[in-house]
Amino acid sequence: VLGAAMDEQAPAKKAANELRAKLDRVREQVKGKMAVRTLLTRSESSLASVGGGNFLNELLSIAGGQNVLAGGENSYPTIDREQLLKLNPEAIIQLLPGASEQVVKQARASLEGIDVEAVRKGRVYSLTEPYLLLPGYSVGEIAERFAQVLHPPGAS
Repeated sequence: VLGAAMDEQAPAKKAANELRAKLDRVREQVKGKMAVRTLLTRSESSLASVGGGNFLNELLSIAGGQNVLAGGENSYPTIDREQLLKLNPEAIIQLLPGASEQVVKQARASLEGIDVEAVRKGRVYSLTEPYLLLPGYSVGEIAERFAQVLHPPGAS
């Protein structure tokens, strides 16, 4: 619509097609692989989380993940340690756009001593790309990053 208003339909259509193709490639990469039960967090506390009903949840699904907080009415809930233990995610992806090394260390430290599968198996991933929480053209890159950590090349 914006492209039509600016008389630039061709570039807008091309960009939309490129984005669809990138998301389709991610889907194809993870096709047939078991979905990884994943907790998405959105701050260094690791308890500020991402639930269902938003673009991040959809991208996680495209990338072969299953959001442990997909149900419910709150797209961005804050959970407590007891709920985290009950959810017992297989992987935790910490979304820390533009975070410093110190913030990343703080985020990882917030999970120390929490007995969940993701922590026990070393499947806690801190992503710091600046666009991680922005629903825009970079959603293809976000899906690719999710797939890379959940289903790394060479892993079965």
